[in-house]
Amino acid sequence: MQGNLKQVQLPEVLQFISMGKSTGILSVRSDDYEVTLMIRDGRIINSGSMDRQRRLGDLLVHRGILKRSTLAQILNLQRTVESDKRVGEILIERDIVPESTIRDVLRLQLEEEIWNLFGLEDGEFKFDQADESKLGEATVQIDIEPLLLEGTRRQDEWRKIISRLSSDQLVLAVESEFPSVDEKIQLSATEWKVLAQVNGRFPIRAIVNRAAMGRFEVYRILDDLLDRGLIHIKDASVEEEIAQQSNGLSEAGQGKHSGGLLSRLRGKKDDKDEPLNFTTPVGAVGYFINHLVDEVTAMKDFKANDQDRSLVFRLWRELLPTFTRADLIYARNNHVVVDNM
Repeated sequence: MQGNLKQVQLPEVLQFISMGKSTGILSVRSDDYEVTLMIRDGRIINSGSMDRQRRLGDLLVHRGILKRSTLAQILNLQRTVESDKRVGEILIERDIVPESTIRDVLRLQLEEEIWNLFGLEDGEFKFDQADESKLGEATVQIDIEPLLLEGTRRQDEWRKIISRLSSDQLVLAVESEFPSVDEKIQLSATEWKVLAQVNGRFPIRAIVNRAAMGRFEVYRILDDLLDRGLIHIKDASVEEEIAQQSNGLSEAGQGKHSGGLLSRLRGKKDDKDEPLNFTTPVGAVGYFINHLVDEVTAMKDFKANDQDRSLVFRLWRELLPTFTRADLIYARNNHVVVDNM
Protein backbone atom coordinates (compact mmCIF):
# COMPACT_ATOMS: atom_id res chain seq x y z
CA MET A 1 0.00 0.00 0.00
CA GLN A 2 1.40 3.36 -1.02
CA GLY A 3 0.22 6.82 -2.03
CA ASN A 4 0.45 10.59 -1.64
CA LEU A 5 -0.46 12.46 1.54
CA LYS A 6 -2.36 15.03 -0.50
CA GLN A 7 -4.80 12.32 -1.56
CA VAL A 8 -4.84 10.16 1.57
CA GLN A 9 -4.09 11.60 4.99
CA LEU A 10 -1.81 9.73 7.37
CA PRO A 11 -4.50 9.18 10.08
CA GLU A 12 -6.60 7.34 7.49
CA VAL A 13 -3.64 5.12 6.59
CA LEU A 14 -2.96 4.31 10.25
CA GLN A 15 -6.62 3.58 10.90
CA PHE A 16 -6.70 1.11 7.99
CA ILE A 17 -3.58 -0.64 9.33
CA SER A 18 -5.03 -0.74 12.85
CA MET A 19 -8.37 -2.23 11.73
CA GLY A 20 -6.58 -4.91 9.73
CA LYS A 21 -4.18 -5.66 12.60
CA SER A 22 -1.41 -5.62 10.04
CA THR A 23 2.27 -6.23 10.67
CA GLY A 24 4.93 -4.39 8.70
CA ILE A 25 6.83 -1.13 8.16
CA LEU A 26 5.19 2.19 7.28
CA SER A 27 7.54 4.71 5.65
CA VAL A 28 6.59 8.39 5.40
CA ARG A 29 8.69 10.86 3.40
CA SER A 30 8.24 14.60 2.99
CA ASP A 31 11.10 16.45 1.28
CA ASP A 32 14.26 15.46 3.23
CA TYR A 33 12.31 14.21 6.25
CA GLU A 34 11.61 10.50 6.53
CA VAL A 35 10.20 8.39 9.35
CA THR A 36 9.62 4.65 9.50
CA LEU A 37 7.06 3.16 11.87
CA MET A 38 7.37 -0.48 12.90
CA ILE A 39 3.90 -1.97 13.37
CA ARG A 40 2.99 -5.33 14.88
CA ASP A 41 -0.61 -6.60 14.88
CA GLY A 42 -1.89 -3.07 14.29
CA ARG A 43 0.15 -1.54 17.11
CA ILE A 44 3.12 0.80 16.75
CA ILE A 45 6.18 -0.61 18.52
CA ASN A 46 9.07 1.54 17.28
CA SER A 47 10.14 4.22 14.84
CA GLY A 48 13.22 5.77 13.33
CA SER A 49 13.86 9.01 11.45
CA MET A 50 16.69 9.90 9.11
CA ASP A 51 17.21 13.43 10.43
CA ARG A 52 18.26 12.43 13.94
CA GLN A 53 19.23 9.45 16.06
CA ARG A 54 16.89 8.29 18.79
CA ARG A 55 19.29 6.85 21.34
CA LEU A 56 17.97 5.85 24.72
CA GLY A 57 20.97 7.19 26.64
CA ASP A 58 20.64 10.65 25.09
CA LEU A 59 16.91 10.72 25.82
CA LEU A 60 17.51 9.92 29.49
CA VAL A 61 20.24 12.55 29.82
CA HIS A 62 18.14 15.07 27.95
CA ARG A 63 15.28 14.63 30.43
CA GLY A 64 17.50 14.87 33.50
CA ILE A 65 17.05 11.20 34.47
CA LEU A 66 20.65 10.18 33.83
CA LYS A 67 23.92 12.09 34.23
CA ARG A 68 26.10 12.48 31.18
CA SER A 69 29.09 11.06 33.09
CA THR A 70 27.05 7.99 34.07
CA LEU A 71 26.01 7.43 30.47
CA ALA A 72 29.68 7.61 29.41
CA GLN A 73 30.53 4.88 31.95
CA ILE A 74 27.67 2.69 30.74
CA LEU A 75 28.67 3.09 27.09
CA ASN A 76 32.27 2.24 27.93
CA LEU A 77 31.04 -0.83 29.83
CA GLN A 78 28.95 -1.86 26.84
CA ARG A 79 31.96 -1.59 24.50
CA THR A 80 34.38 -3.52 26.71
CA VAL A 81 32.54 -6.00 28.94
CA GLU A 82 28.86 -6.35 28.08
CA SER A 83 28.86 -5.90 24.31
CA ASP A 84 25.98 -8.34 23.93
CA LYS A 85 23.59 -6.14 25.93
CA ARG A 86 21.65 -3.00 25.11
CA VAL A 87 22.10 0.20 27.10
CA GLY A 88 18.61 -0.16 28.55
CA GLU A 89 19.34 -3.70 29.78
CA ILE A 90 22.51 -2.58 31.57
CA LEU A 91 20.71 0.36 33.22
CA ILE A 92 17.91 -1.89 34.48
CA GLU A 93 20.17 -4.72 35.68
CA ARG A 94 22.33 -2.30 37.67
CA ASP A 95 19.29 -0.53 39.18
CA ILE A 96 20.38 2.80 37.67
CA VAL A 97 17.09 3.52 35.88
CA PRO A 98 13.82 1.60 36.49
CA GLU A 99 12.37 -0.30 33.55
CA SER A 100 9.08 1.60 33.91
CA THR A 101 10.93 4.93 33.50
CA ILE A 102 12.67 3.74 30.36
CA ARG A 103 9.36 2.64 28.87
CA ASP A 104 7.70 5.97 29.72
CA VAL A 105 10.51 7.97 28.08
CA LEU A 106 10.44 5.85 24.91
CA ARG A 107 6.64 6.00 24.73
CA LEU A 108 6.56 9.79 25.02
CA GLN A 109 9.29 10.17 22.40
CA LEU A 110 7.49 7.80 20.03
CA GLU A 111 4.11 9.49 20.49
CA GLU A 112 5.62 12.93 19.87
CA GLU A 113 7.25 11.72 16.68
CA ILE A 114 3.98 10.25 15.39
CA TRP A 115 1.96 13.37 16.24
CA ASN A 116 4.48 15.48 14.34
CA LEU A 117 3.71 13.38 11.27
CA PHE A 118 0.04 14.34 11.45
CA GLY A 119 0.95 17.87 10.41
CA LEU A 120 2.43 16.77 7.07
CA GLU A 121 0.25 17.88 4.16
CA ASP A 122 2.52 16.74 1.36
CA GLY A 123 4.71 13.69 0.88
CA GLU A 124 4.67 10.00 0.11
CA PHE A 125 3.82 6.96 2.24
CA LYS A 126 4.39 3.26 1.75
CA PHE A 127 3.43 0.27 3.88
CA ASP A 128 5.24 -3.04 3.38
CA GLN A 129 4.20 -6.18 5.15
CA ALA A 130 7.12 -7.78 6.95
CA ASP A 131 7.96 -10.66 9.27
CA GLU A 132 8.06 -9.87 12.98
CA SER A 133 11.76 -10.72 13.03
CA LYS A 134 12.50 -7.63 10.90
CA LEU A 135 10.72 -5.22 13.24
CA GLY A 136 13.14 -5.39 16.14
CA GLU A 137 12.36 -5.46 19.84
CA ALA A 138 8.96 -4.15 20.98
CA THR A 139 10.00 -1.99 23.92
CA VAL A 140 6.62 -0.25 23.88
CA GLN A 141 3.30 -0.95 22.20
CA ILE A 142 0.97 1.90 21.27
CA ASP A 143 -2.64 1.40 20.20
CA ILE A 144 -3.39 3.46 17.11
CA GLU A 145 -7.05 4.39 17.74
CA PRO A 146 -6.47 6.47 20.93
CA LEU A 147 -3.44 8.03 19.24
CA LEU A 148 -5.59 9.17 16.31
CA LEU A 149 -8.17 10.79 18.60
CA GLU A 150 -5.50 12.67 20.54
CA GLY A 151 -3.67 13.62 17.35
CA THR A 152 -6.80 15.15 15.81
CA ARG A 153 -7.46 17.17 18.95
CA ARG A 154 -3.87 18.38 19.02
CA GLN A 155 -3.90 19.47 15.38
CA ASP A 156 -6.86 21.80 15.95
CA GLU A 157 -5.24 23.32 19.05
CA TRP A 158 -1.79 23.44 17.44
CA ARG A 159 -2.99 25.68 14.60
CA LYS A 160 -4.17 28.23 17.15
CA ILE A 161 -0.95 28.06 19.17
CA ILE A 162 1.47 28.56 16.28
CA SER A 163 -0.50 31.56 15.03
CA ARG A 164 1.09 33.36 18.00
CA LEU A 165 4.18 31.27 18.80
CA SER A 166 5.22 31.05 15.17
CA SER A 167 8.92 30.29 15.69
CA ASP A 168 10.90 28.20 18.17
CA GLN A 169 13.47 31.04 18.18
CA LEU A 170 11.08 33.47 19.88
CA VAL A 171 12.34 34.60 23.29
CA LEU A 172 9.84 34.89 26.16
CA ALA A 173 10.14 36.88 29.38
CA VAL A 174 8.20 37.10 32.63
CA GLU A 175 6.00 40.18 32.96
CA SER A 176 7.54 42.96 35.04
CA GLU A 177 4.28 43.27 36.99
CA PHE A 178 4.26 39.61 37.91
CA PRO A 179 2.05 38.96 40.97
CA SER A 180 3.88 39.17 44.30
CA VAL A 181 4.49 36.16 46.53
CA ASP A 182 1.54 37.23 48.68
CA GLU A 183 -0.87 36.72 45.80
CA LYS A 184 -2.01 33.22 44.93
CA ILE A 185 -1.17 31.99 41.44
CA GLN A 186 -3.04 28.86 40.46
CA LEU A 187 -0.52 26.89 38.44
CA SER A 188 0.03 23.16 38.18
CA ALA A 189 3.40 21.54 38.83
CA THR A 190 4.07 21.20 35.09
CA GLU A 191 3.12 24.86 34.49
CA TRP A 192 5.55 25.99 37.19
CA LYS A 193 8.21 23.79 35.61
CA VAL A 194 7.80 25.51 32.25
CA LEU A 195 7.50 28.99 33.75
CA ALA A 196 10.78 28.45 35.61
CA GLN A 197 12.59 28.23 32.25
CA VAL A 198 11.27 31.58 30.99
CA ASN A 199 14.08 34.08 31.67
CA GLY A 200 14.18 36.51 28.75
CA ARG A 201 17.21 34.77 27.20
CA PHE A 202 16.17 31.24 26.26
CA PRO A 203 14.33 30.79 22.95
CA ILE A 204 11.28 28.51 22.97
CA ARG A 205 13.41 25.69 21.58
CA ALA A 206 15.61 25.79 24.68
CA ILE A 207 12.57 25.89 26.98
CA VAL A 208 11.15 22.79 25.30
CA ASN A 209 14.41 20.91 25.79
CA ARG A 210 14.99 22.03 29.37
CA ALA A 211 11.44 21.36 30.52
CA ALA A 212 11.92 17.69 29.56
CA MET A 213 8.30 17.39 28.47
CA GLY A 214 6.53 16.87 25.16
CA ARG A 215 6.90 19.72 22.64
CA PHE A 216 3.16 20.18 22.25
CA GLU A 217 2.59 20.31 26.02
CA VAL A 218 5.26 22.99 26.50
CA TYR A 219 3.84 25.11 23.68
CA ARG A 220 0.33 24.73 25.11
CA ILE A 221 1.48 25.87 28.55
CA LEU A 222 3.43 28.84 27.14
CA ASP A 223 0.40 29.90 25.12
CA ASP A 224 -1.78 29.70 28.23
CA LEU A 225 0.74 31.73 30.27
CA LEU A 226 0.62 34.38 27.55
CA ASP A 227 -3.18 34.47 27.77
CA ARG A 228 -3.00 34.92 31.54
CA GLY A 229 -0.58 37.83 31.22
CA LEU A 230 2.22 36.13 33.17
CA ILE A 231 4.75 36.21 30.33
CA HIS A 232 5.25 38.12 27.08
CA ILE A 233 7.15 37.76 23.82
CA LYS A 234 10.31 39.84 23.86
CA ASP A 235 11.15 42.29 21.13
CA ALA A 236 12.18 40.53 17.93
CA SER A 237 15.52 42.36 17.97
CA VAL A 238 17.29 39.19 19.17
CA GLU A 239 16.09 37.24 16.15
CA GLU A 240 16.99 40.12 13.85
CA GLU A 241 20.46 40.29 15.38
CA ILE A 242 21.04 36.60 14.72
CA ALA A 243 19.78 37.01 11.14
CA GLN A 244 22.13 39.93 10.56
CA GLN A 245 25.07 37.98 11.95
CA SER A 246 24.16 35.00 9.79
CA ASN A 247 24.19 37.26 6.74
CA GLY A 248 27.58 38.56 7.81
CA LEU A 249 28.86 35.01 8.09
CA SER A 250 27.52 34.20 4.64
CA GLU A 251 29.26 37.24 3.16
CA ALA A 252 32.47 36.27 4.93
CA GLY A 253 32.27 32.83 3.35
CA GLN A 254 31.99 34.49 -0.05
CA GLY A 255 35.15 36.48 0.49
CA LYS A 256 33.60 39.92 1.13
CA HIS A 257 35.44 40.15 4.45
CA SER A 258 39.00 39.15 5.17
CA GLY A 259 41.48 38.91 7.97
CA GLY A 260 39.54 36.62 10.30
CA LEU A 261 39.36 32.94 11.02
CA LEU A 262 36.66 32.24 8.43
CA SER A 263 38.65 33.66 5.55
CA ARG A 264 41.87 31.99 6.69
CA LEU A 265 40.34 28.52 6.98
CA ARG A 266 38.08 28.79 3.93
CA GLY A 267 38.97 26.00 1.52
CA LYS A 268 41.49 24.47 3.90
CA LYS A 269 41.46 20.68 3.93
CA ASP A 270 42.78 18.34 6.53
CA ASP A 271 45.33 15.90 5.21
CA LYS A 272 43.95 13.24 7.53
CA ASP A 273 40.57 11.82 6.55
CA GLU A 274 40.14 9.21 9.26
CA PRO A 275 36.76 8.44 10.91
CA LEU A 276 36.42 9.69 14.48
CA ASN A 277 34.36 8.06 17.20
CA PHE A 278 32.95 9.85 20.25
CA THR A 279 31.01 8.58 23.23
CA THR A 280 28.72 11.62 23.28
CA PRO A 281 27.97 14.69 21.13
CA VAL A 282 29.75 16.78 23.77
CA GLY A 283 32.98 14.95 22.99
CA ALA A 284 32.58 15.72 19.30
CA VAL A 285 32.04 19.43 19.99
CA GLY A 286 35.04 19.48 22.34
CA TYR A 287 37.25 17.88 19.69
CA PHE A 288 36.13 20.46 17.13
CA ILE A 289 36.90 23.34 19.50
CA ASN A 290 40.35 21.99 20.34
CA HIS A 291 41.15 21.38 16.68
CA LEU A 292 40.05 24.92 15.84
CA VAL A 293 42.22 26.38 18.62
CA ASP A 294 45.24 24.45 17.35
CA GLU A 295 44.69 25.79 13.83
CA VAL A 296 44.33 29.37 15.05
CA THR A 297 47.35 29.37 17.36
CA ALA A 298 49.48 28.03 14.51
CA MET A 299 48.72 31.11 12.41
CA LYS A 300 51.11 34.04 12.56
CA ASP A 301 49.74 37.50 13.27
CA PHE A 302 46.20 36.18 13.63
CA LYS A 303 43.61 38.57 14.97
CA ALA A 304 39.90 37.84 15.47
CA ASN A 305 37.42 40.16 13.75
CA ASP A 306 33.68 40.78 13.99
CA GLN A 307 32.81 37.80 11.80
CA ASP A 308 34.66 35.45 14.14
CA ARG A 309 32.84 36.83 17.17
CA SER A 310 29.54 36.46 15.30
CA LEU A 311 30.38 32.83 14.59
CA VAL A 312 30.93 32.11 18.28
CA PHE A 313 27.69 33.89 19.19
CA ARG A 314 25.63 31.97 16.66
CA LEU A 315 27.13 28.60 17.58
CA TRP A 316 26.48 29.26 21.27
CA ARG A 317 22.85 30.14 20.51
CA GLU A 318 22.52 26.85 18.65
CA LEU A 319 24.29 24.71 21.26
CA LEU A 320 22.44 26.16 24.24
CA PRO A 321 19.06 24.56 23.42
CA THR A 322 20.62 21.32 22.20
CA PHE A 323 23.05 20.29 24.93
CA THR A 324 21.13 21.44 27.97
CA ARG A 325 22.23 18.76 30.41
CA ALA A 326 25.87 18.17 29.61
CA ASP A 327 28.19 17.73 32.55
CA LEU A 328 30.47 20.65 33.44
CA ILE A 329 33.36 21.11 31.04
CA TYR A 330 36.55 22.92 32.00
CA ALA A 331 39.47 24.40 30.10
CA ARG A 332 43.16 23.58 30.55
CA ASN A 333 46.12 24.82 28.51
CA ASN A 334 43.85 26.53 25.97
CA HIS A 335 41.93 23.32 25.34
CA VAL A 336 38.47 22.10 26.33
CA VAL A 337 38.70 19.01 28.55
CA VAL A 338 36.01 16.47 27.74
CA ASP A 339 37.53 13.27 29.10
CA ASN A 340 35.55 10.07 28.41
CA MET A 341 33.15 11.96 26.14
